[in-house]
Amino acid sequence: MDDATTIPSVSDEILALYCPVLYLHHHDAYMPVSVEWFIERAQLNYYPEGVTGSAEVHDLGDVPGGVKRLIPAGEVTQEKLLEAQTICPNPCNLSLTVGPEHYGGISGGKLAEVPIYAQVKLVVDDNSLPEAYEINYVTFYAFNGHYNLPANVPLLRTGHHVGDWEHLTVRLDAASLELQGVWYNAHRNIEGEWCPAEAVPRTPCGRILGYVAMNGHGIYPHCGTIHRLFFVANDRTSRRGPIWNPSRLVRLCGLDHGSGCAVVRSRGCSLPSTSACHSCSPRPPAHSSSFAGAGGNGVIGGNVRNTELPPGAVMAAKLQAAPAAAAQAAGSSEVDQTSLRPDSVTNPGGLRRQLKDTGPQFPLPIVVHDTSPWQRYRGYWGSIISATQQGWFLGAEPPVSRGCLRRLFLPFAPGVERLEPAKAAPASTPSAFRWLMAKVHKVFGMGICDLERPAFG
Repeated sequence: MDDATTIPSVSDEILALYCPVLYLHHHDAYMPVSVEWFIERAQLNYYPEGVTGSAEVHDLGDVPGGVKRLIPAGEVTQEKLLEAQTICPNPCNLSLTVGPEHYGGISGGKLAEVPIYAQVKLVVDDNSLPEAYEINYVTFYAFNGHYNLPANVPLLRTGHHVGDWEHLTVRLDAASLELQGVWYNAHRNIEGEWCPAEAVPRTPCGRILGYVAMNGHGIYPHCGTIHRLFFVANDRTSRRGPIWNPSRLVRLCGLDHGSGCAVVRSRGCSLPSTSACHSCSPRPPAHSSSFAGAGGNGVIGGNVRNTELPPGAVMAAKLQAAPAAAAQAAGSSEVDQTSLRPDSVTNPGGLRRQLKDTGPQFPLPIVVHDTSPWQRYRGYWGSIISATQQGWFLGAEPPVSRGCLRRLFLPFAPGVERLEPAKAAPASTPSAFRWLMAKVHKVFGMGICDLERPAFG
């Protein structure tokens, strides 16, 4: 590219503003933990023939090829992790694991102390022009609980393993930083769901909401039973459990992009663009940065901290005022969901202006820039590869939702790898038509861009 493209940067303020508030299931015994908490209690093992199984300590003796314990529990440090990578024949065969006494994670009363991790990606099109920002909000659990099969009847318990990385992704327009939608991820990126901006569930103070499935910890935009795998392995979410509103949001700066953002290639997206959803033009941010394409090292750096928020974001930020003491209570107490559904309207930015000043407030987290060595660890956390090595972290999210019918009856079908560019719907598209397309998207995993072609995945 000869001419640089000017785009706004994703500041810490924007990161905090879109950080989700998560409902955990009231019957889930396995709470989230911080990376540091896990490392302090873990032992480091090496699998000569590759990491396999659930990584539970009592099962290590049955692993084909055996398991070598390199560092006992209580002696592992982040520096030792990186040192082990340099001396092992295959660093990807390393695995951290903890004993069953640590599977429960942090107690509910300290939930607000467990951080959510964040990284920013700039998605560019085939011409290396900025298309969108995707912000991964990453969570970690010491243990992924079992499923009772079939259909919650405990004839067979399966699916349990040590270590569980999960995430939710917020997609913003690259030019205006307006919310396009949220990717609610479940089951290793296979069964995720795009939720358009106007349909994203929110707290009374405008924060994005997510509902975490019991034991499996996938994140959904609604609560209740999510039918999967021929109704045999359903997920369950609830609004009666503890609420996780972290006091800290950890921005991952220990990788090549530092405190900037990685540049990834677009896979297309079934979400309508902001221009297709809203007739008014967004106000441009006051501070911007120049972008000269995705060549070179695939990184742009130096986010501007004082980027002006889009109009809806300014309003939502003003609604965040609450006593500091409320942060702890919001992170661990149960809240009646009826107070989380006041009458509301949606402004052009997709952020809801609340018409009632009732219900709890959820203070924004403090954003901390972190360069800890664990981010460069390439091994496994239990039986799950490090978040920084997973496809959703290294690339753009899938272009379309799985859809409930495919989630039920085509569980092993491959997903849609890419949508070819399509013209955005005109701004004058009738609202009834947009509503219908949202329903099609929700049920079949198709969007406006998919109507000209069949979508299987």
